[in-house]
Amino acid sequence: MFKRWLMALAVAFASLSQPAYADLSPSEAAEQDAHRAFADWLTRVTNVLERASAANETFNDFFANYNPQASRAEQLAIIRRVRDHSVTARALMSQLQTEVGAMQPFSHPGGPPEYELLSRSMLSDSAQYLSNMDGVLNLIVQTVDAIERSDAPALRRLAPRLVQSAGLLVQGQVVMLRARQQIVPSSESSHHSLGSMVAMYEGMYAMIMPNIANRSEAISAAARSAEAWGRSGRVRLAESRRQAAQMPERERQILLRMCDIEDQFFAENDRVVALLMSASRDAANGVNENELNVRYTPQISQVETRYQQL
Repeated sequence: MFKRWLMALAVAFASLSQPAYADLSPSEAAEQDAHRAFADWLTRVTNVLERASAANETFNDFFANYNPQASRAEQLAIIRRVRDHSVTARALMSQLQTEVGAMQPFSHPGGPPEYELLSRSMLSDSAQYLSNMDGVLNLIVQTVDAIERSDAPALRRLAPRLVQSAGLLVQGQVVMLRARQQIVPSSESSHHSLGSMVAMYEGMYAMIMPNIANRSEAISAAARSAEAWGRSGRVRLAESRRQAAQMPERERQILLRMCDIEDQFFAENDRVVALLMSASRDAANGVNENELNVRYTPQISQVETRYQQL
């Protein structure tokens, strides 16, 4: 996901690699300096979020691998490994929270005010996301300890909090992605791919959370939204390829590489649509959120991981 953002920046900033400002006015040169500085600042923030994705994998691993039907020895081996990963991930979260806390909002004499506003929003969102992740990891450690002790009362107390934490993380992703989408012009395919990711998380929330009214329709609505975003995104992608043909070689190659990545993204979105529609049919047939979680969360988590790799 972050690679696509950085490549989008590369398209916009490719011309900044020119060594001389001979043909630029002082104000134009200052503006290019500001663009380059913001790209560098943004790279630092996205690097933090990429490193934090390890915690997401630990959370997904907990639900994907814990099998209540397995033998006691198999259960303990799995959950102890998850606990070890969680403890390591919490140490990473602490380090990343310190890094984000030390970052200052972007400021540059030649920069547009939108850059400073965006940077403040990104730092706030990133700090909240890291805090939420740390809280979930702490709950996982407590849950593993309770399973190891066969502490049924503790598990009953922790189970609803784990579900709520999962919902909190999903809602947090929706909020962050919607905020990002607002600053990407609708003429760019990335605007539409961000919309499809919002739809995926809305579908996940409707699928796994308790007390969702008309669960089947809520999941179906998310699937239809993801499908619509994918369709409109591919239209914009085709337009980007036509525009690339008119660009200088360097910018053209960067944009075409980004288009190739977006193609992969929308292929993954097709898989999300199919999974959500299947989950919607199951929900209509009376399958509850716990079974839907078991059937579909691991598969959607795999797509989420591939999104992050893109």
